[in-house]
Amino acid sequence: MGEPDGLEISIDFSGRDPVIVLAGYVDQSTTQKLRDALTEVIDRNHDRLTVDVAGVTFMDSSGIGALATAYKRGAHVTVRHPTPTVMRELVMCGLDRLIAIN
Repeated sequence: MGEPDGLEISIDFSGRDPVIVLAGYVDQSTTQKLRDALTEVIDRNHDRLTVDVAGVTFMDSSGIGALATAYKRGAHVTVRHPTPTVMRELVMCGLDRLIAIN
């Protein structure tokens, strides 16, 4: 993926709602990077955000926890393009009932 920690993140603020694009894997070693990106968006007073996970090859419960924390902070979170691996985690943790998925 080009980064030593296995997760690349870019944030696109050009649209009405910011889009956080992830590529690589999200686990305990990379989750803080995701939390930081989510916090950056929320701290810029965006209450709606999209997380594009099409490039995510693996996500464990720590990544789900980061998304849940953004939701608990009042953000309307949409997860876009979940792979079967990510979708399975969203469903197992019940987050699919709290956030939008498309």
